[in-house]
Amino acid sequence: MDSDLRLDRAVEIVFKTTPYLLLRAAMYGCVCAGIAFLLALLGCIGSFFGFAVFWVLLLLTIVSGVVFGSRAMRRSRFLRSVHAGHVALMTELALKGRLPEGIVQADWARQRVEKRFKKTSVLCSIGGHVDRIHRTINHKLLDAGAAVPIPSGGAWDWAAEPIANLAVGYVDDAVLAYTFAHKHDNPFEAAKNGVVLYCQQRRSLVNHAARLTLLGYASVGIVAMLLMLPAGILSFMFDSPEMHIALFGTAIVLGLAQKWILFDSVATASTILVFLKESESMEPSTEWEARIDDASDEFRQLRKRAEKYAKKAQQRHEAVNLPEANDKAQWIEE
Repeated sequence: MDSDLRLDRAVEIVFKTTPYLLLRAAMYGCVCAGIAFLLALLGCIGSFFGFAVFWVLLLLTIVSGVVFGSRAMRRSRFLRSVHAGHVALMTELALKGRLPEGIVQADWARQRVEKRFKKTSVLCSIGGHVDRIHRTINHKLLDAGAAVPIPSGGAWDWAAEPIANLAVGYVDDAVLAYTFAHKHDNPFEAAKNGVVLYCQQRRSLVNHAARLTLLGYASVGIVAMLLMLPAGILSFMFDSPEMHIALFGTAIVLGLAQKWILFDSVATASTILVFLKESESMEPSTEWEARIDDASDEFRQLRKRAEKYAKKAQQRHEAVNLPEANDKAQWIEE
């Protein structure tokens, strides 16, 4: 499985980006520390005001976190920009095996993102389009659930499509890597081509991303269980079921932190390696482009934005060259 998923090469790439990985750890570590502090605070409140108050506050916190917190994280331009910088570094390593000498990784990654997308709003817009396109075509065109490596025709059939949807994030990152790898002046066009190539690879890439997704959540469970031993020892210091639950929740949060910081980086690198390798001998298919265009409103919007971007770039090019052309025409007349 390791050679199939290319985890050894992916781990090597990720550890070559250790300075940037520390930035990622600081970013997600702050989020997880905030959640752990909140759980501890809820445990203290529950100890004073009772079990019922604790559960009400805990449920309200979970609902608020799912509805507002996850949405804010998905839409955060800062988080997207930092993540895109890491993808840029991993793409460079996947293609060339090394980074330029003497760089500061955070500065190089930021400049790479700015050069490719010009504005963070463009990066966020393309990322949103690509994610929604993938979710739509997975359901309408690719039957992505059938590619998820779980027993078919049994009690687990219901889980296939949700797992495929969870795996979309890795595919999104592979398409982002494609926009960095291919020096196309038009980032919308590069992203559009990346989506088409994903469809041409179809189930193989979904299967790859789904296996990584299952491994990722297995790693959360393993790390959380390992951390429950010290959490269990700490629980003897508190004669309060609310604090016991808070410690249990903290172990799970730290398990998730490990996934967000480390495993997701390795899984992204693995998916990038597979996608770029498979795409080397491929050209975007006009047939698949037409099929996606029919199935997804978001893809049509992305295509139109690519056309608009190309038209504006052509106008800027003509405006720059117009004085030179006028001088040449005047010289010929003389």
